[in-house]
Amino acid sequence: MPFRALRQRAQLIQRLIRVRRHLERTLESRDEISRIILNSLALMGPMNVSGLTGEVATERGSASRVTARKRVFDLLEEGVIEKGEGFDYRLIE
Repeated sequence: MPFRALRQRAQLIQRLIRVRRHLERTLESRDEISRIILNSLALMGPMNVSGLTGEVATERGSASRVTARKRVFDLLEEGVIEKGEGFDYRLIE
């Protein structure tokens, strides 16, 4: 397996571990929508609010863009995610 693929897998594992530690550490981020948002960003990389709302809807069956946006801003304030390029949000490395 090429070095690049191994490095990408290692980075994915590191992101998932970081998300899990955050979820275990804070009560605010233990709600289902925040967990789905963090896992989506860890697995798929930077996404905008509409993409994150779609992921929440896929996992839960329904989703409100307003609720997803509120959770994104809460996670921004907590310092877990940051605003990326354009309208995308990403996990803080």
